[in-house]
Amino acid sequence: ERKKDAPVKRQMQKPHIFCDFVNGVLFEGRQRLKPDMLTRLPEGMALELKGSEGDVLRLERVRDVVFEAAFSRREKLIFRVILGTENQSFVDYGMVIREMGYEAGGYGEQLKARKLKNRQEKSLKPGDEFLSGIRKGERFVPIVNFVFYYGEKTWDGSTRLFDLLDIPGTEAWIYDYISDYRMNLVHAGNVVPGHFHTGLKQVFELLPYSGRGKEMERYVEQNSGEFSNVSEETFELLATFFDDRE
Repeated sequence: ERKKDAPVKRQMQKPHIFCDFVNGVLFEGRQRLKPDMLTRLPEGMALELKGSEGDVLRLERVRDVVFEAAFSRREKLIFRVILGTENQSFVDYGMVIREMGYEAGGYGEQLKARKLKNRQEKSLKPGDEFLSGIRKGERFVPIVNFVFYYGEKTWDGSTRLFDLLDIPGTEAWIYDYISDYRMNLVHAGNVVPGHFHTGLKQVFELLPYSGRGKEMERYVEQNSGEFSNVSEETFELLATFFDDRE
């Protein structure tokens, strides 16, 4: 399965495919996100954690796909959002914690860049602003991450942090003092194929039959009008997600 990861990543890095994915997942197929709204961001990030004794742990993270999207109305910028996907061909039972790390790293990079900019521009007031490196009222770009799972088996991992914590039922008080984290899992079972307008539509239609050749063949035959004359791009997408035999 993992041999598919690199080709899937290349497909998802195409702006119009990425837009179709986001529009299909978030906006029920409405074309709110368009390729000219996207700016490609580096997939790599570094997160530094400082220990109590001054030691520094540097964590390197590489995302599959990361874009910044600028949403405008009447040519006036409304807001920006960072959109990322992690493409999964197998169930990673620690995926929630991985996604937390990606998100924390993304905000950490924004914080680091903002501090540097503020100090270069000497825009900080003495006192709390100068010490923190951030002006009162500054805002950061929101981050929305997706886990796109296209493996053959049903996802049976957790999608929230609380599910992974070892907390006895008698000690539920602790939930009031810790923050949950919810992972945005996307798979063939929780999307509507008709919401997609590229070859992702056919991909999501066939993913439930992945690894079950006869059933896939039967589905394609029953929908021969759709599959007998697909575009070259759609064929390329199908070849990316399914092996030659399928």
